[in-house]
Amino acid sequence: MQDVFQLEPLTEIDQRQSYIRAYPHILASLRSRQVLDEQDFVCGAHMVYGWMPTILEIHASESLDVRNGVALLNKASAEGCLSEDEIERLAQLVNRSVVGASKLLHFVNPEAFAIWDSRIYRFIHR
Repeated sequence: MQDVFQLEPLTEIDQRQSYIRAYPHILASLRSRQVLDEQDFVCGAHMVYGWMPTILEIHASESLDVRNGVALLNKASAEGCLSEDEIERLAQLVNRSVVGASKLLHFVNPEAFAIWDSRIYRFIHR
């Protein structure tokens, strides 16, 4: 496989695509907040899933609720890292999906968290 960094400059992206046009707006909405709250978590999750072809379900329980998700997003925003266990807990809340969690984390702190989805996986692994 060719190096991703060699392919990227040669990749044409249609800037008119809805998916591409929505990106900076979602990013601005979440990244601009100093401290995130429950509203930001719920709205951010819905924005990210609106950006995806999958309907959002927030799977809160007694042991894992939206407040836990808020705390994880604030940690990701401030520190730029989460443990594997923390990412898994966030994924459990957000559609039980690492893809959804990765997108939500990306919009909270794009410098620290890459979007990981099936397209990226296929691109890297062919």
